[in-house]
Amino acid sequence: MSNEKEYKPRYANTAEEFVFLTDTGQEDYPIYLLPSREVVYKRRPEAERFAVFHVKKVEIVKDAKPWKKDAMREILGAFPNLPIKEVVDACVAVVGDSDVYIFSKKVIYEVYVGDYEEPLGEFAVPYIYIRVDPHYSRYASEKQQFAITFSTLKRILSKLPEDIRAYVEKRAYVDKVYEKKVGNLPIVKIKLPAPTPEFEKVFNDVIAKLTAPEEPEAVEVEEVEEEPVKEEEVPEEVARKVEEALKPSELEVEFEQPPAAAPATTAVVSQPQPAAAPSKSELVKVYLLSMHLPSKYLVQSVEYNASKTSVQEVRKWEGEATKLASRIETVRREAYTKISRIFAYTEEFGVWVAVSDAALEEAKNVSGFVVSELQKLGINDTSRYVVKAVPVYLTPEDARELLGAAVRSLSADVEALSEKIKEAEKEKSKSALKRLEREKTYREALLTAFKNCLASLKG
Repeated sequence: MSNEKEYKPRYANTAEEFVFLTDTGQEDYPIYLLPSREVVYKRRPEAERFAVFHVKKVEIVKDAKPWKKDAMREILGAFPNLPIKEVVDACVAVVGDSDVYIFSKKVIYEVYVGDYEEPLGEFAVPYIYIRVDPHYSRYASEKQQFAITFSTLKRILSKLPEDIRAYVEKRAYVDKVYEKKVGNLPIVKIKLPAPTPEFEKVFNDVIAKLTAPEEPEAVEVEEVEEEPVKEEEVPEEVARKVEEALKPSELEVEFEQPPAAAPATTAVVSQPQPAAAPSKSELVKVYLLSMHLPSKYLVQSVEYNASKTSVQEVRKWEGEATKLASRIETVRREAYTKISRIFAYTEEFGVWVAVSDAALEEAKNVSGFVVSELQKLGINDTSRYVVKAVPVYLTPEDARELLGAAVRSLSADVEALSEKIKEAEKEKSKSALKRLEREKTYREALLTAFKNCLASLKG
């Protein structure tokens, strides 16, 4: 039987929780934050979307002992919203004032979205660290030392007012420190973060970026190795078929019978006539996408932590739900990849649009793919997850605006892919280069189809 402890993932739902989970005993290392809000230390995760909080430095701003009135006054004044005095008083009541140490510290993060790809800035975040040395013999057995340390923590918590205790017990824990000649000794640590508004904002912005719907980002190719899907096994053949399917269909022309002549009258009154509604022959047919895809929230569990002043909603993915959520996100991402071969997303209008009749069949195929993959995962209630192409008829003026927006969006995609191809060539990443070039071929074919359709309206 293995003696290794089972790894239990840690989650940070707020900036305050993230600072608490930061290992401030070391510096110059990365912390990865996943869309599920899981915190991963040092080891680059396999997830395709994450942010990096690089712990650049940890500094002591001020230190104090309980009897150092001036230093204590300065620390208390800098953190008026933290129950520092109450915690220190409880610690002193248990072990005396000679074994309680108070530190005002700050951790400096460099924050990036992606693998150090999109820098968001550098942020200094203050926190209070209180160390309590329990009263045990340095020569006692390790088991005895830990037992006394845990009981010391419990005694400290018992001396706090009920509302403060609920807050502190989530931020107090037993840890070990190394001392020469003696080795590792257990102590009580109490860590009270005080994230700045700027850090709270960037943390929330990062979460929003990581968990945002992927429609706009679906056209961007992430620098992550992915398993090939069946349709990409023969990319040249697939690209040829896609290019053929993307040819805009002929606009239907249907002549209408002119209205019957009105009977003659003895008097004619000249009145302004409303503009005639355009006939079907003057309208441009395009396809808009109706799509409802599953997300990781399908398998989440929700808890509510209530205090006297607020209620905090906590979303969790634990055990098998974590793996299932990851697979669902993969299905969602692959669905967007398939859709983006025929449809173009226009951020200005907030819709996916296609100009080819092939959109009907492609949407149907993607819908079948999503249902099939969910059923493989044991999710049988799939009736709500439908992908459908809906034909709509626009006036030439509206069509020009919509298709123009699509052309601009696709042009930006092609340009971005060209830059990524250059980077892949520099890094000599053959697999990434092949994938990026294939994706660029699809995107260029789609761009040509939209340009041709737009050009046909300008005559």
